[in-house]
Amino acid sequence: MEKYTELFKRPDSLETICSVAEPEDLDVLVDYITDKGKGRLSLDSAVCKQLNAARARHQYSLADKGHIKQEILLFGGNSIANVSRSLLRGISMMPLVGTSVGAALGPVSATVEYKTVLAEVAKQVGAPFKADESIVDIEKSLLITIFKKGFDLSSTAEKQRVLDALGMKKMEQLSSISMFSSSFWNAAGMVIASTVANAVANQIVGSAVAAGAMAVAGRPLVALAGPVGIAVGGLWTLAGLSSPAYRVTLPCVVQIAYMRMKYLSLANPVRVNL
Repeated sequence: MEKYTELFKRPDSLETICSVAEPEDLDVLVDYITDKGKGRLSLDSAVCKQLNAARARHQYSLADKGHIKQEILLFGGNSIANVSRSLLRGISMMPLVGTSVGAALGPVSATVEYKTVLAEVAKQVGAPFKADESIVDIEKSLLITIFKKGFDLSSTAEKQRVLDALGMKKMEQLSSISMFSSSFWNAAGMVIASTVANAVANQIVGSAVAAGAMAVAGRPLVALAGPVGIAVGGLWTLAGLSSPAYRVTLPCVVQIAYMRMKYLSLANPVRVNL
């Protein structure tokens, strides 16, 4: 699809993900950022109001998307460094004016980079990665780690249903498989991504990721919905004890990983080897 051409050029870009995102996917991010519209002490009330209005309309302007990007990076900065959010805002928040994607979704100079936010969340959930790996590869590690945690909590019957759905014969294959195998991700990547994203949404905001979005990108595995949800709940609680901001960054990072994989898969399922 032509819409996702820029994403192929810059697959690691948070800016590009936000610019091409579908409303139903942004709705989930807004729920995470705003605590289902209730607001947060660390979230500017005007930004919260603007994002809630966009969610209610189910339409997002470039300025709205820019705020989503900025808030994720600001919460990420809070979870990594114990600094004043108001100071971050005073230094880094720039007026979102103009009509170009570059103007509305430009760099947030005083916040952390998205890869740093992702890396911190990956560490929190115990996902292995190397510092020089791409954002796409770290996201794969994050998704498969959470998926495996749910798999390990499943009953024998549930595990077998999962293996059947993924086209595997033995449970050991899921533990030993390379998370960077192109053939594996082409065949089962979207199923894993949608299963994890759906479990996170159900656990944290009490509703699933939009069914319409999943219908074209790989439906979640019902057999793992409960176990992955339990695993996510434990991770979310532990993350919150470490830093309240992780309660925002953890689900946002999972949702963005799901979105990135979905959009790249939709754009060219033959060409993309995630």
